[in-house]
Amino acid sequence: METPPSTPPSSTWLIRLSPVFREVESELLEELGLRPVKRLGRDFMLANSAGPVDWANAPAAAFPGWRMPVDHSWPCAPAEIPGFVEKAAQAIWRKFGGQAVQSVVAGVLDPSAPNRYDQKLASNLRGRILQLFPPGLVRDAEMQDPA
Repeated sequence: METPPSTPPSSTWLIRLSPVFREVESELLEELGLRPVKRLGRDFMLANSAGPVDWANAPAAAFPGWRMPVDHSWPCAPAEIPGFVEKAAQAIWRKFGGQAVQSVVAGVLDPSAPNRYDQKLASNLRGRILQLFPPGLVRDAEMQDPA
């Protein structure tokens, strides 16, 4: 996977870091210049960078199994918001509908969630988003061009 040598300052990343590296996670993130924001499931986390991340040359860059810059995210409690799926899909369309979008990612980051609502939410949201965006989006997030 070819990546650009650096990223714009103050970017947010969704990274996949195996729990095998949990004991050295803070050192790896520090070397990359990332500050953890929120753990999302077992393997994923949101992390902020205060400056450029040199994914091409930093030795620690080999440890995250996958990464993607995050352009937009928002915290919420979907179960408490009537019509959440439609509201979220429309908000994503308004923000990104006019751009050359490669993919729309709405995946279950914690497949062991005990609540059935949480398990189906990502599937329902992704389905509605795909109805709004033109056909031809990349189906597998890990197949995107990270540049």
